[in-house]
Amino acid sequence: MIRKTLFAVIFMSILFAPLWAQTQANFNVTLTEDGQGVIITRYTGTVSAVRIPAVIQGMPVREIGDGTPITPLGGPRINSIVMPEGVTRINANAFSGIVTLTAINMPDSLTYIGEQAFSNTGFTAITWPAHLPTINRGMFSGSRNLRTILISEGVTVIESFAFQNTGLTTLTLPSSIREIQNNAFADCAALASITIPATVERINFGEAVFANNPRLILGAQAALRRVGYSGGF
Repeated sequence: MIRKTLFAVIFMSILFAPLWAQTQANFNVTLTEDGQGVIITRYTGTVSAVRIPAVIQGMPVREIGDGTPITPLGGPRINSIVMPEGVTRINANAFSGIVTLTAINMPDSLTYIGEQAFSNTGFTAITWPAHLPTINRGMFSGSRNLRTILISEGVTVIESFAFQNTGLTTLTLPSSIREIQNNAFADCAALASITIPATVERINFGEAVFANNPRLILGAQAALRRVGYSGGF
């Protein structure tokens, strides 16, 4: 009985160890410009559920580098990423092209997410937090599996191409929204309905924000016209 129990414990350890079997050695880093923390420049592990340490080489992790430092290049199919509190920046293209990525957290410490950081990823739903008032250029563009986006109150600007060519089916804008730039929701072939709070009187629209959205119902089109959209659908 003792041998059977011991075998079961060892088996379960082996089975679940790969989920979080990561160490500081699995991440290449460089110092931040101010020298107060480190930037992740490369993930070298083999685990698909990536958990980034809060401290590497005695320094706090502050940024995720640009140019897709965490990629499945010759390695695992990344499906989730957990970032520690203390990360303040996700730089441009940081997770772009990871088509298997479906889950990620956004720490409260984040102050900036760069352009196209999540473009061409595998998310089906995402929540954009209120403490990041701008959804930057091309943020989720090309993410064809993305069906829903919860844009929190406090978000004021959606930049160009942010959701272009995604799989969005519905869209609810927060009452805090003030500006939506060029092609932000263009080529969303599945987008059918849009909800705009009655308290929103005017939105500053760029060009072709909702171009090539053939399924957009007339009620949604009317709601957009009410707040100043004059482009095509």
